[in-house]
Amino acid sequence: MTRRTAGIRLNGPHGTAVWRTPVMWCAAAGLLSVLAAVAVLTPWLVDGGWHPVAPRAYHISTGRKVFSWVFQGIVLLALVAVAVKVVRGCRRAREITFEAALYLGWLTGLWQAPLVNYREIMATQNRYMIHVASWGPYLPGWHGPHPEQQVETLFAASGLSYGMTIFWYWAADPAIGRIVGLRERWTRTRLVLVTLAVAVVASTAVETLYLQGGSYSYNHAIRSFSLFGGHWYQLPLTGVLIIALCLVTPMVAMKHWARIGGREIWAFQGSELLTRRGRTWARLLSGIGIANVAYLGYMVLNLPVSYAGGPPPADMPGYLRLLP
Repeated sequence: MTRRTAGIRLNGPHGTAVWRTPVMWCAAAGLLSVLAAVAVLTPWLVDGGWHPVAPRAYHISTGRKVFSWVFQGIVLLALVAVAVKVVRGCRRAREITFEAALYLGWLTGLWQAPLVNYREIMATQNRYMIHVASWGPYLPGWHGPHPEQQVETLFAASGLSYGMTIFWYWAADPAIGRIVGLRERWTRTRLVLVTLAVAVVASTAVETLYLQGGSYSYNHAIRSFSLFGGHWYQLPLTGVLIIALCLVTPMVAMKHWARIGGREIWAFQGSELLTRRGRTWARLLSGIGIANVAYLGYMVLNLPVSYAGGPPPADMPGYLRLLP
């Protein structure tokens, strides 16, 4: 007889151990991620972290001010539009879709944002834009320099803008979909390699445009492996490769490998053994789990490479500098 607890069947109809399925492992990672976010952000809020950093003098042109507000408005509208799109997708499917789970996962990954400056300043954000004081000091072991001057923008490079990661995913997904339609007999290895190549190209295009918004800048980059090396809008290609490897390729390849095999997406496998309520929560937490693990993987791989980069660009605007 199938046993149940809190809306979850402990065993499937054929004796399948639900707790050993991918969806439950990913959901467990999602639950841990939520708890970690609460553990980091709650004391930050209690200590009054929800405020801008102490103002200081810097020059920013009127044109850049206007562009900064327009840019933040576009990001906010894009986040709302994506939310509407994924909710409609869930209603059509009558369950939590992969994109909806990923979107929520990428949004919840914002608690990891200060990890980029875990030991040294690898990236700075626009202090003119809407921002709050960094919650970096509340991350275990975090010891970035000048924490009182580090900012987290809310609708530009950090905060809720982490949900914009879905556009990196969408930039690669259609191309892989068309390729898979023509090459349905491809092996998993070939699919992953082609997806990685497409993800690198897509990520380069998307981030090059995003950097022009002036919301953030990479302080350290290996200039010989960067686009526009030596300028404040330089784009480290090493970082692009790691983004493609961690944040884009696994998600896109996972979706299309399931399509080729005519099966459920790996991160959702096992959800069919759950009750409707259990399936909803498991799929949501699964998306949170794989997105947060992907972010952590990016941080772990990218930081050592960033430390090998050169000095900050000489043309770094004052609003992007950590110190005057």
